[in-house]
Amino acid sequence: MYSIVSDIAKKVHVDYKSLPIGFLVQPRETCSSARLQRWALKLASYNYNIEYRNTAAHVDADSMSRVPLATKVNCDSEVVNCYLFETDILTTVTHQMIKKKTAVDPILSKVLIYAQYGWSSTDECDPSLQPFLQRRDEISIEQGCVLWELSVIIPTALQGDILRELHETHLDMTIMKVVARSYVWWPNLDKQIKGVSSCQVCQSMKADPPTAQIHPWTFPSKPWSKLHADFASPFLGKMYFVLVDAYSKYPEVVQMKSTTAEATVKVLREVFSRHGLPEILVSGNGPQFTSKEFADFCLNNRYFASYILSIYKPSTNGQAERVVQVLKSALRQAEVLKQDAETVLQRYLLSYRITPHSTTRIAPSVLLMGRKLHTRLDLIFPSFTKKVQVAQEFMANRTVSRVCRVLKLGDSVQVRNYRGKEKWEQDVYPIMNEVEPQISETENASPTVSEVLGQFQGSPNKTIPSPNERLPGSCFQEISRTTKKPS
Repeated sequence: MYSIVSDIAKKVHVDYKSLPIGFLVQPRETCSSARLQRWALKLASYNYNIEYRNTAAHVDADSMSRVPLATKVNCDSEVVNCYLFETDILTTVTHQMIKKKTAVDPILSKVLIYAQYGWSSTDECDPSLQPFLQRRDEISIEQGCVLWELSVIIPTALQGDILRELHETHLDMTIMKVVARSYVWWPNLDKQIKGVSSCQVCQSMKADPPTAQIHPWTFPSKPWSKLHADFASPFLGKMYFVLVDAYSKYPEVVQMKSTTAEATVKVLREVFSRHGLPEILVSGNGPQFTSKEFADFCLNNRYFASYILSIYKPSTNGQAERVVQVLKSALRQAEVLKQDAETVLQRYLLSYRITPHSTTRIAPSVLLMGRKLHTRLDLIFPSFTKKVQVAQEFMANRTVSRVCRVLKLGDSVQVRNYRGKEKWEQDVYPIMNEVEPQISETENASPTVSEVLGQFQGSPNKTIPSPNERLPGSCFQEISRTTKKPS
């Protein structure tokens, strides 16, 4: 009330006689009604006057219901059925309507008579009766309606109404056929349902057509000859560049700060410096791969060609898309475990590279590098190197008790002959320097005895040839000069 008083009125007329007008005009603290006190406090800031007026004279507040009319109005009205769930009133087809229309239908009226009194041979010549003639043993009559098995045969005049009822919710064509066959039937029902299902609403909600037959890429003949490249869409605030070898399925994943053509070429140049140039590079249709800078990069490296795939068809680059899925799985795991994303990603990639692929049945690292990457799981296998070292120590321990020969000064020996047919030289030579075993250190710090002593053989006393008779540059002289005691 106070909003009305403040805006448009200085005098308010009321027809509620019991309203305490005096209290509202002059509020008193002795009033027990809290509601009236609130009203009085709100209206105290306005200048107004409240007056009582009889209901018969109070017409300006509700003129549409209280102003008397000169003529009387007949209040009798027609009863109308109101469908609360429908915005538009639709005519509902009932069995009484079907009975009336069947009696006047040119075809169903004949079927109704023939079903009751039998079919004649002349009916076989009428093409309009052929669909019913083929089902004559299954047609029956129920309260003036013709039924085929449990479905009501609808006359032509009501077929449009039935189709609109079936198509009201724009169901799929297959579902419409299933629902229709549960209730009604008439010739060419499926064809008419197909025509109704081609409306604009149904077409807009139509599902995608079935996918075409898969055409796999030609499998390359050698590693790193064909690569698939793609960008992983920004995931958890990061962008990644993915490169996959089609032969070995070996992935390379690089985090990108920028996805420009310049940054893409820089990453490719770095990867190619490790593995070499491919023959074919399959990429998406992004602006990085269609730019002039990327085309110049491919032109300068004429050894490989670039193939750009179709737009909005990621399945054509399935090799890269599969690695993108692995990448996103790793990033989700890092988010759940609250770990460093880069650390989890590199562990994921290591596991992927050493796992036999479902297509090749061989680990990607083996096909690309010819070896399996070493991981902590390799520690569970017995070491082959350790086994060899144990065998070598066992052989050395077997010969440790052997006495090493020492050739003293003046001993007569024969020298091993490596250039003639005879195994030993016929001449006898004296030892000019004392010869002892030579000790040499190897990588594993295991001492080995030189085979120099094996080139000499002790000889019984024979006449030692004079220096003039000795062959110059003999094997003995060369060895004697190089043989010395170990320091």
